[in-house]
Amino acid sequence: MALPILTLTQACMGYGRKVVCGPIDLEIMRSDHLLITGPNGGGKSTLLKTIIGLIPLRGGFMQRYDAAGNPTERLKMGYLPQINTQDRAFPISVHQVIDSGITKGSKAERHKRVNELLKLIDLEPFARYAVGKLSGGQLQRVLLARAMAAEPEMLILDEPMSYLDTASRHRFHDLLYRITPPETTILMVTHDYPDEHSPLIWRSLIIGE
Repeated sequence: MALPILTLTQACMGYGRKVVCGPIDLEIMRSDHLLITGPNGGGKSTLLKTIIGLIPLRGGFMQRYDAAGNPTERLKMGYLPQINTQDRAFPISVHQVIDSGITKGSKAERHKRVNELLKLIDLEPFARYAVGKLSGGQLQRVLLARAMAAEPEMLILDEPMSYLDTASRHRFHDLLYRITPPETTILMVTHDYPDEHSPLIWRSLIIGE
């Protein structure tokens, strides 16, 4: 039987005194694949940042649950924010970017995990490359690997395909399928619905209409 991983009850989200999204009632189940769509300014990214804990709720209630379905304050999350020019300008290697997503383990264990992810994203020869030398599609794969490095229970993606062409979007969906275990819950904000060939099955949530 599917168990919840997170619930929102009459949740309102925003910045300061400004509410940009809500009230929302939402139940997210473990292993769920939730596609979040809606108009610009409708509060999609605000919803993600609230779920992660980057900004507090402006009203209502949010509850996280552990693997047994019990309320918890802790939930392992991986976050891939919207890509920007700073991601390319920062003087750091591909290996270092992925390693920065690992929260524990010895140096040898971390190195092994990074190499596993480099193989999954087909960028093993690029381990020592500066991220500024990567294409947009390659950089997005590296940032996805970083988000998955600590093996999160919930993976949160904020418009990960905004700067990708059609072929790169197809590859991203295939990679997402390969890199995430079946039990991983995925929340993805996007303006582009996956096509019928997407290996993942999604349900949709429209925000801001």
